[in-house]
Amino acid sequence: NNQSGFVIPASNIDQLAEDGILFEWAIAQSSFNLPSIASLFTSKYVSTHKLDCTEKRLGKNEITLAHVLRSNGYKTAAFIYNSTQFNPIYGLNKGFDVYAFGEEEPNRKPSFEKTMPEALKWIEDNKGSNFFVFLHANDIHEPYLSVYQDFFDPDYKGRLDKELVLRRPDFRE
Repeated sequence: NNQSGFVIPASNIDQLAEDGILFEWAIAQSSFNLPSIASLFTSKYVSTHKLDCTEKRLGKNEITLAHVLRSNGYKTAAFIYNSTQFNPIYGLNKGFDVYAFGEEEPNRKPSFEKTMPEALKWIEDNKGSNFFVFLHANDIHEPYLSVYQDFFDPDYKGRLDKELVLRRPDFRE
């Protein structure tokens, strides 16, 4: 096993762990991105910021990491390719000077192929300034290899897509 805990090759992650800090006990605040990233951005538990489902948005008075950094002279940018849970309607764009939110394209999985070049160009253009960049894509989600191969039902045929999430009449703050 390597630093990431997997048998598969992960040399970049291993190098990052050798050069940085390896958190051996890290717990996400939720099982999906929307509330977890809201917790990351606000430094609050999901039960406090209350963005716990796709029918809500981050409260108007919530202060985000990007907002604090921008207020202290940092340029802030987010490059995201996940149209369902990072849609600006949820309020995760608060405090970002640039919120490059990529819509998913038909027959193409979300990818760093789109977000990474935009982010690298922005970093190059702003390298003389203090800045904060948030970069997100779904590439790392697949293929999902788990030691618990029988954990999920392989015959599940249910729906979970952005049409269900973004078109809800009860979407509220």
